[in-house]
Amino acid sequence: MPAGQGKNIRRVTSVDVIRSRQGEGDAGSYTFELTLDDGVEEYLLVVPESEASTVARLIQHSSSIQLDKNTDDLIFEKYAD
Repeated sequence: MPAGQGKNIRRVTSVDVIRSRQGEGDAGSYTFELTLDDGVEEYLLVVPESEASTVARLIQHSSSIQLDKNTDDLIFEKYAD
């Protein structure tokens, strides 16, 4: 992380999921629309269809989620399977 650049952690307060395909035969992708800090900002996480169930499971089984805006890292807290 460059000098002088601290963490910019935001709380994910809701998640909406959108599935999209470009055309027939396309595996498609999922867009996870993350609402940050009760609507202050939104963040779009686009993942291929092959990874969507893993991301959905992480979201579902975590007590809370945070996003580091500087690194685009999602932080899943207290994961319970």
